Amino acid sequence: MKRAPRPYTACMGRVYELGLALKADASATDFAIDPVALKAAQSGDGDASVRLERYVKAHESAGPLRASLDRVYERIGFAKACALTLAALLGCGAAGSAFLAGPETQNVLNIFWLMAALLGPHIIALVFWVLLLWRPPKSSALQSILAFVLSQLRRLLPKEAAADVAASQLLTGSTGRWNIAATSHGFWLSYLLAAVLLTALVLAFQRFDFVWETTLLSTEQGSALLSAMRAPLAAIGLPVPTEADILAAQRVGAALPQGQDNQRWAIFLIAAIALYGVLPRALLLMVSKALLARAIERQRLPLSAPYFANIIAEIYRAPVTTEIVDADEAPVPLSQVVEAKPLEMETINHLGQVIGWETDGDAVPNAIGMTHVDEEGPFLDAIAKSAGQPLAIAVSLLTSPDRGVARIFVAARASAGEDTRILLLDEAMLAARFSTQDARQRRADWWSLLVQAGFSAERVHLMPSPGAPK
Repeated sequence: MKRAPRPYTACMGRVYELGLALKADASATDFAIDPVALKAAQSGDGDASVRLERYVKAHESAGPLRASLDRVYERIGFAKACALTLAALLGCGAAGSAFLAGPETQNVLNIFWLMAALLGPHIIALVFWVLLLWRPPKSSALQSILAFVLSQLRRLLPKEAAADVAASQLLTGSTGRWNIAATSHGFWLSYLLAAVLLTALVLAFQRFDFVWETTLLSTEQGSALLSAMRAPLAAIGLPVPTEADILAAQRVGAALPQGQDNQRWAIFLIAAIALYGVLPRALLLMVSKALLARAIERQRLPLSAPYFANIIAEIYRAPVTTEIVDADEAPVPLSQVVEAKPLEMETINHLGQVIGWETDGDAVPNAIGMTHVDEEGPFLDAIAKSAGQPLAIAVSLLTSPDRGVARIFVAARASAGEDTRILLLDEAMLAARFSTQDARQRRADWWSLLVQAGFSAERVHLMPSPGAPK
């Protein structure tokens, strides 16, 4: 009976990965809209991100790409299993060498030697990881190493578009950082578990005497170090060596300590490896997996990317039914199109940052301090940087609300907060240049564009120009 493949959605990026794989797969072919997926995206409610996710999941290539991602993650899972097995073998080798290749003979073990052999590599790797996490280097050499690792990993994966997406997820960005961390902690956890189990097995079937000696540390320093290591173990009630046992275990010359309680020293050795090795790695593994899950949950498809922007434009280009369209030919009242009530001064003073898209400084009330942006990139960057702060976006009614503008405001809504206000400017100039019917239609078009982009209809305001009659 053939085993069902593990769904890729349980591994990493879900719709995000599927969308990027779809984008990578389409890069080699001509851009084409899937009509079935487009219809699925246009049905139901939701903002641009939700509609785009529906499009991706309903695309005709979604099934083959899911199967491709399954194959990729099966290979990655097998590689991780091999790495964990290798780590366990290395842990057993380290424990065996600590017992067999130590500086002592005749079943006499140096506590410091055992600790250094079993915990030393783990502690060095842990310190190195903390330093990288605290202050990651930005040198070109490290980037070259990462690119080399990525290329080598790519060689082990199927030659498919999904493999590039999976490799990027595993090694780059927030997901890559915490995936590497989780893999590293899992490797060392397997190493330490194997080491502590083999140590317990050896001590269970062979008798050893325990001593300690050191050249760099004085007697007081060596004794204090062992006392500090035993204190947490003694606090939880484990039968570990006492202060007197520690002093008595110091080796002076060739003489061995007499009347030693070897069982206490054996328990101390096993418990110290578990407390200072296994437990930190297990905790860090759980934290890394939680942060990895959070990073995956926060991933969103880049709406401003040309491929996705074209899809969104197609989604909103199709006719949709909105509240501003009336079956009769009677004109739609302005109050049904936008919130025509002017903002009160108190509200104006608390608008926070105001970003104007293709606006004129003379078309804004003096009470509003506004940043004017005419290019798409700086406009979207300014909105993204204002996340978590009060924000208002000002647009001119003289600007034609075409597909390109719709695409830009869909991308803007993806970065803007729920409380973002929209200020529609230049009403007086609109009335002067257009007929009453055309001006009403222009306001209706802008209202429809903004609401379809995901902005709240209650926070779309008509802002009269300075000096214009109200």
